[in-house]
Amino acid sequence: MKQFFLILTFLVLSLECVAQEKEFNEAIAHGRSPKQFYCVYNPKKKSLIEAEFENYALKHNYIIGHSRSFTKDRFGEKVRALSEFAFMPKDEYPKFAWEHVNSSYPYSSLKEGTCLIYTNSRFNNFKVLWTGSVENGKLNGKGTVFFFNDRKDSFFYSNGEFRQGTPYGSFVLYASKGTENMDFVKITEFQVGDFSDGMASFRISGNYGFITSDGNIAIQPTYERVIKNFSNGRAEVFADGKERIIGKNGNFIDYTDHQKALDQAAADKKRREELAKQAREDSIKAEQRRQEMLAQQKAEAEKRAAAEKEAEFQRKIDNNKNTKLWTRGCRLCYRFPNSQNFVIATLEEWNEDRSKVKVKIVASPGYGWQLNGDVLEKNNTLWVSARNEGWHLALDEEVSMAIKNDGSVKRETPPTPTVVVPEDHNCRKCNGRGTVVCFSCNGTGNRGRIYDYETCRWCNGKGSYRCYDCNGTGRR
Repeated sequence: MKQFFLILTFLVLSLECVAQEKEFNEAIAHGRSPKQFYCVYNPKKKSLIEAEFENYALKHNYIIGHSRSFTKDRFGEKVRALSEFAFMPKDEYPKFAWEHVNSSYPYSSLKEGTCLIYTNSRFNNFKVLWTGSVENGKLNGKGTVFFFNDRKDSFFYSNGEFRQGTPYGSFVLYASKGTENMDFVKITEFQVGDFSDGMASFRISGNYGFITSDGNIAIQPTYERVIKNFSNGRAEVFADGKERIIGKNGNFIDYTDHQKALDQAAADKKRREELAKQAREDSIKAEQRRQEMLAQQKAEAEKRAAAEKEAEFQRKIDNNKNTKLWTRGCRLCYRFPNSQNFVIATLEEWNEDRSKVKVKIVASPGYGWQLNGDVLEKNNTLWVSARNEGWHLALDEEVSMAIKNDGSVKRETPPTPTVVVPEDHNCRKCNGRGTVVCFSCNGTGNRGRIYDYETCRWCNGKGSYRCYDCNGTGRR
């Protein structure tokens, strides 16, 4: 029984192999449409097992295309059966690829020849078919060149011109992508120029190199631009930002005259910039030295002016010594230069060299009851220096001139006779002087703003008037 089943299985498999061969042969005999694979159809759902058909296709060197399958019971087991299956014999695959490249020339009209493609050395192992003429086994003229390898699974093509197997002009090389759809994509672009002195320039991937007349690459494409082709064994190229002269082996010979002129101009420009920079630096240093000298001269001038001012002030003090101006009760005005702040006071005492005086504040309408921050003593009196940190000293009769930033006034004031009476009989209003400070002008003799200098009409500019309590006698 077991042997019977083995024999039955062998017979079934044999019949299926015959059916597979029959389906493939019928599809080939039926033919295919352009740009299409051969196709096996199974509308009646016959037992065309998918895995067995794929193995048969690979065994017989067929290229498998698309397939459609469905589930089927076989000897109680679920298997995938085919409802449609596409394939292509590899020997016909180049013709199928050519249909996607050019339909104006039939595949049978293509001529076989040799040519040079400078993009990849492996193209030397490809079979070359050509739509143009072939002379001495080499492609010549214009046309479409078609390449495929021995396995017939890689295809390339390009349109252009060949001269005895050497490409000339611009080329764009396309490669196949996929199988049944056969899409071609651009993989590289190159260009070959005219021959001169046995050499021609060619460009690929944006760089330039040179080939010989027999089609061999003499200089690899490493230059950015070719300025002049070879003549007398020399060519001019542009690389690394310089115009260079090279030999036929690519060795550097010299820079071009134009490049030398550019380098010289750049060097001259750099030199001029360096000189201009040095001149600017020298000018800055000279200006700094001039400013330092001016500052030194200004400091010396200020020092001399300060010394002269100090000497002048000392002369004023010396001139005021032992004069009749230093009298007790004399009115004084202290005012800071270029300021509206002033203080009216009376002279009470002074030291031997007249460097310090004791004054009594009478009025301070512009600054308050202090003089340069000095602390007042009893009865608004304080000791101050005659100089007093820049304040000017003037007598009461010339208060207006002192306010106008005058120096020290040297006019003699006739002493006012005073009646000496016992202290307890002095008038409280005038303290025995017989006069009191004018209430209208605060003893300045002027009214209104400081710079108006309007004569006070109450005291008639004297700054004081007769005491009404004692009728000018100073006694109660």
